Amino acid sequence: MPSTDTKVSLQPVLQLDGRTAVLGILGDPVAQVKAPAPLTARLQQAGLNAVLVPMHVRADDVATLLPALLTLRNLAGFIVTVPHKQRVADLLGDGLLPGAERANAANVVRRTAQGGWQGELLDGSGFVAGLRAAGFDPRGRAACIAGAGGAASAIAFALADAGARSVRVCDIDAAKAEALARQLQLHGVEASTWNGREPGEAELLVNATPVGMRADDPLPVPASALRTGLWVAEVIMAPAVTPLLQLARERGCIAHEGRHMMERQLGLMADFFEPAILAMAPERLEVAA
Repeated sequence: MPSTDTKVSLQPVLQLDGRTAVLGILGDPVAQVKAPAPLTARLQQAGLNAVLVPMHVRADDVATLLPALLTLRNLAGFIVTVPHKQRVADLLGDGLLPGAERANAANVVRRTAQGGWQGELLDGSGFVAGLRAAGFDPRGRAACIAGAGGAASAIAFALADAGARSVRVCDIDAAKAEALARQLQLHGVEASTWNGREPGEAELLVNATPVGMRADDPLPVPASALRTGLWVAEVIMAPAVTPLLQLARERGCIAHEGRHMMERQLGLMADFFEPAILAMAPERLEVAA
């Protein structure tokens, strides 16, 4: 039987009480998510009594979960991660804000004063902000994206908004890649599909798929796609350096880790959730100077 005299020191590192507003992060899996600690810290440093917690949700359960979450009166909203972004957007219907509606995907959802959900997509703006901070300006540049899901759609539109010369997409589901390319074209973007093997004139290659999260995953693109000077970017947070990024560095590419996108999204997410948090936890925290 374990000893009962071991003393454990519990030092409070955040505000957590019965008035705390809760945010969730929905995904399958969720073990890899990095946002809970830094977003909670950012919210509380801004005086908001809120915490972000991971919620492991299977795809088959998303449809029944969304209305059920509204019964949690202290749940201000949630972040959506792999693989639920497009499914959640479908379920929200007219509750989508412009960015989410355009890409038919949502990665942040907040409770409205009317008692429903409102979703937006911040992946793309966070990704482009991270690129710029690292020294890559998309304006006038050609990009290839592996993936045609929620994150890929957000990134494709954000690159186009940032002035990218062209955006090409590929996906294991060719129909999804073609559909995304058509959506981009309808918004005046020079877009097409690519074979996922040779990036051609592209100066940026983005892996916007979950391939690389597991140790036994294959490369999302073949090694032949990597050439000296090419920017190779990930959206995966863990591992920080995926096999693709490791190989990219070995081949003289500029490797851009997924953390850059998350770091730039934190402020956008805090701003998005603030109205919903204050609606249920209006008393601001005392923040040390």
